[in-house]
Amino acid sequence: MMRGMMPGDSPAMRALSRAGQAMEDAAKALGQGQPGQAVGPQGQALQALQQVGRGMMQHMMNRFARGSGIGMERSLTPAAPDV
Repeated sequence: MMRGMMPGDSPAMRALSRAGQAMEDAAKALGQGQPGQAVGPQGQALQALQQVGRGMMQHMMNRFARGSGIGMERSLTPAAPDV
C-alpha cells in the first residue's frame, strides 16, 4: 500500500525501512531475553513511523493541491505538532 502512495526512494519510504529494521532489532533483543535492549530500537521505530506519517500527509496534500489547482505556487507542508 505504501509503495503506491509514496515514491520508492522518498524520505518516507526510507523511514519506513528504518522502522522495520528497528523493530527487527527489538524483536531480536526480546527473543534473547533482553527486554531492556528492545526499548531503544522500539523508540527508533516509533520516530521513523512518525516520519512516515508526516511524509504521507505531505504527499497527499501535494497531490490534492495539484489535482484541485490550489497551492500550485508552493509545496504544502503540514503544521508541526505541538509538543
